[in-house]
Amino acid sequence: KLEAIPGWSWDVREDIWIDMYTALVKYQRINTSLRVPRNFQGPSGSLATWTEKQRARYRRSPKTFEKTKIQMLEAIPGWTWRSK
Repeated sequence: KLEAIPGWSWDVREDIWIDMYTALVKYQRINTSLRVPRNFQGPSGSLATWTEKQRARYRRSPKTFEKTKIQMLEAIPGWTWRSK
């Protein structure tokens, strides 16, 4: 029954991650770059900040970062685990 409620989610964090990832992919397609300006907003905040957090999370603990997410990020043209 809960799934029938518009916007309902069992995993809000995962939904936010996917939304921000999708926004990053779209940004890269349009701009052919991953140099996201700090003030560029994704669906859940600054896309540049989100990107930096993914890199920091990976550097801190690559073994606990989900392999699927690592592969998704690495599939984006121009992605690197180091900030430019």
